[in-house]
Amino acid sequence: MKNVCIFLLAIMCVSAVFGQENTDTEKHRIAVYLIPSNNVDSEIRRVVNNQVINTLQKTGKYALIERNEAFITQIDKERGTQQSGRVLDNQITELGREFGAVAVCIVDAGILMGELSVDMRMVSVERATVIRSGSADGKYGGPSDIRKIVDRATADMFGEAPQGGGYSNNNNAPRGSRRNGEIYNPDGIELVYVEGTGSGIMAKSFYIGKYEVTQAQWRAIMGNNPSKFKGDKLPVENVSWNDVKEFITKLNAKTGRKYRLPTESEWEYAARGGNKSQGYEYSGSNNTYTVAWYDDNSNTTRPVGTKDSNELGIYDMSGNVWEWCEDCYNGNCSNRVLRGGSWRSAAQHCSVSDRIYRAPGYRYDNVGFRLVIIP
Repeated sequence: MKNVCIFLLAIMCVSAVFGQENTDTEKHRIAVYLIPSNNVDSEIRRVVNNQVINTLQKTGKYALIERNEAFITQIDKERGTQQSGRVLDNQITELGREFGAVAVCIVDAGILMGELSVDMRMVSVERATVIRSGSADGKYGGPSDIRKIVDRATADMFGEAPQGGGYSNNNNAPRGSRRNGEIYNPDGIELVYVEGTGSGIMAKSFYIGKYEVTQAQWRAIMGNNPSKFKGDKLPVENVSWNDVKEFITKLNAKTGRKYRLPTESEWEYAARGGNKSQGYEYSGSNNTYTVAWYDDNSNTTRPVGTKDSNELGIYDMSGNVWEWCEDCYNGNCSNRVLRGGSWRSAAQHCSVSDRIYRAPGYRYDNVGFRLVIIP
């Protein structure tokens, strides 16, 4: 993934619990840490660093700690001892404790295809748990765009728009504002939040790709394009399950996240519209033509997102390309599951209940995939 950068900003404050308004007149003491990276433009680093400080200080509740440079030196020293080159949340919060802070805000930021994304989470030093979080992304062409994205991420974390110079403390849980269909885009791959049921096989919530992975996204990670039908916005195809696993390994190494293929249960639950399901035969409709590219209306793959979405705003889960799932087929791992049908398929094979299997080395011009990540 060209120009992908992952960095952490650690912001220390003096309240162990952010769910309640602090009545103390003393400002929370904060620190900001940006992990060095040769792939991060120095000007972007400087602007993001300064804007995080400025945005929090504008609330009137925060001030930069006096020993910020010493804190940075200590984090860098700890990072150098880690085989992964990353410092874990609990290590950062422990160092925060040593410097007199009681909370840390860790921010993941990435750049892909001209978009900057910022994902923030506040961690209590006392409890070592996330107590609030927020995110924002967008195109950037200069410092003013970067400042706006940082402002939006901070506003999301505090649960309101950045206006009047302050934020309310009404978002007490990790991603408390999550809702069905919410978009998460930390690395230029749009994901949709799918709320779980709270019990049973689909108890846990997850994010799934809003679109099938495109050729541009594949090329940014792998440096090649195996697809028969060429186009940046077309789904990547002619990729095997094994190829996809290699892509995910490289994507995770560059982003520091844990992307994966959806399980078959996750795929079908999302395709049906999650807990907003209307009981459609296809993903988003009983009319194949409105939601799917299939053998009656196409003789090639089509750009992702050009048919109607389903109830959650997810596209192409019926038709366009078959999508690999993580699962073995009926317990037999010499074959892997594919779901959703393709541009070559008859309508019945685009049903959300239809399933086929192929060997993990199988490649064809109607086989692709989409990604999942767990909050």
